[in-house]
Amino acid sequence: MTDRNILIYANKVTKPSETFIYFPAFAMQRYTPYYVGSLYGEGFDIPENRKFIANGGWRFGRIKQRVNRLLFGHNGVGHLAEKIRPIKPLLIQAHFGTHAHNVLPLVHKLDIPFIVYYHGFDATMSRTYAESKPHLRNYLQQLPRLHTESTLVLTQSNYLRERVIQDWGYPAEKVRTHYIGIEPSDEAPLPLSQREPMVLFVARLVEKKGARYLLDAMKTVQERYPDVELVMVGSGVLREQLEAQADALKLNVRFLGWQVAHQVADLMKRARIFCVPSVNAKSGDAEGFGMVFLEAQRAGTPVISTQHGGIVESVADGVVGTLVPEKQPAPLADAILDLLDDSAKWERYSQAGYERVQNEFSMQTLVAKLETIYDTVI
Repeated sequence: MTDRNILIYANKVTKPSETFIYFPAFAMQRYTPYYVGSLYGEGFDIPENRKFIANGGWRFGRIKQRVNRLLFGHNGVGHLAEKIRPIKPLLIQAHFGTHAHNVLPLVHKLDIPFIVYYHGFDATMSRTYAESKPHLRNYLQQLPRLHTESTLVLTQSNYLRERVIQDWGYPAEKVRTHYIGIEPSDEAPLPLSQREPMVLFVARLVEKKGARYLLDAMKTVQERYPDVELVMVGSGVLREQLEAQADALKLNVRFLGWQVAHQVADLMKRARIFCVPSVNAKSGDAEGFGMVFLEAQRAGTPVISTQHGGIVESVADGVVGTLVPEKQPAPLADAILDLLDDSAKWERYSQAGYERVQNEFSMQTLVAKLETIYDTVI
């Protein structure tokens, strides 16, 4: 590592579900990341001297954060400037557009370049929804400042880039797509003969993930293949409703709740098909890219999903999987049955997905590109 220090901002530092923030930072070779945020969790082990937290831990920190917002209009990270100044950061990268305005006071005090990174909901939510939420109304008020004061805006997909420009008013010349990679696997994917008769779903149990349509589709699938089990990994507000739906349909299904990363990876290796049929939620929330689809491809597991949002970039339709219209169980069932029936297609998709992650979405390659972006910004 070098003394070319940068700041990575997240509202809650080391939130376990936000691996897409931390894994690329951990993989940097030419820059040393320090972490700044309003609150601190316990998701990843970061040395104390590499993090700056404005309000403390999650339970009591939220109270202090609320006070800072009421008094100063931001969550307090601007007060960290004097503690941060000795490391001489070269830039600050703020994750999630809806949180980025909180670091504007810090940007001004340190006088450094400022990158905003949009990931999904922050770009796809409707303006009506944003206006209905107090914390998002504050974001809307600060949005013109983000337009002018950000040095560069990154988006996790081309789909999000278009949304950020068209819906949120950023100048096109300031917005650039940068994919987030994953660590390639050293293991060859398991062949079809060693796979279990399993359709795997891994996602939060919320409207956007389209689980209700997968349950309906599996009714048709299991009429022909009763031994093909649906395994649902994830938790969320719709769990009871989805379990009731599965019971009514008399499905062969297991709801496992949330699983740690190595458990999910093991399921992906063993599954025959990976399926998360995402949809547009009432709030406007849509899939910005879908890192989980890359994780399935890394395991050589063919993907079935929807022609939706950034999924068309994370899943090469007809190459590593099949995309169908969203909110339609019948074509979803047909796509699953097609892969269960056609072993040659399954093998093609499996190998193509594994190679695609190795060649196009390698963490090391994409982090090197990100560091080159930093060079340009600085």
